[in-house]
Amino acid sequence: MAQKNMALETRNVGALPLINHFIDRLALPQLLAETLHRPGRQPLVSHANALLILVRNVLVGREPLYGMGDWVQSMEPSVLAGGGRWPRRFHDYRVGKALDRLFAAK
Repeated sequence: MAQKNMALETRNVGALPLINHFIDRLALPQLLAETLHRPGRQPLVSHANALLILVRNVLVGREPLYGMGDWVQSMEPSVLAGGGRWPRRFHDYRVGKALDRLFAAK
């Protein structure tokens, strides 16, 4: 019997399922999506999802903005992405653009 190349990958979940419950209960994803959506080309990770990742990071990870990419890579994508598309690399520029859009929202 030939052995297959297997790799073990560890992902963190932490308290995110509990936090996601309250984020959903507050309807925060819908509120941010309605507030921040503009017609036209949409980024791979929406502005609303980027801000929700930032909120989760503040509550659980407390990583600085420049460390968001490494923190996101260490987490289980299903508890962060909200069922959306997910990039191979998430970085602080994406969060910065989402914060700019939030600031510009009226």
